[in-house]
Amino acid sequence: MVAFDWFLHLESAEKILFLNNMLCLISVIVPAAYFNIFDSRYYVNNPVAITSIFIAFLFFVSLFWQWRWIKIARVLGAVYYFLLLLSKVIFHTLTKAETYSLFWGFYLALLAGMIYILISVHAILRGR
Repeated sequence: MVAFDWFLHLESAEKILFLNNMLCLISVIVPAAYFNIFDSRYYVNNPVAITSIFIAFLFFVSLFWQWRWIKIARVLGAVYYFLLLLSKVIFHTLTKAETYSLFWGFYLALLAGMIYILISVHAILRGR
């Protein structure tokens, strides 16, 4: 009950951030890509799963401490995470298979990264 009251007293941007942490952690569990070999389909997990967990932890901790350097770390971490995900697709290093298809878990991770960036920039512009 205390945790729910704490959640209700957060600003709307902070609530979105908290829910986005859940989205980011779900994107770690869901496969990011798949490829077919003969008649079997093989799934590839999120290759930046450790980074996703670290970013979710950083953003969760930032809900409690609102120091300026934490706000800057949020923006840098979010941009790093988003660019790392994009580079995996651009340079074809998501999996070693020659042909693969992206699964919805990868798009979920990209969405989480974009939301992290938007919320981080919003918090700095508001001066919070």
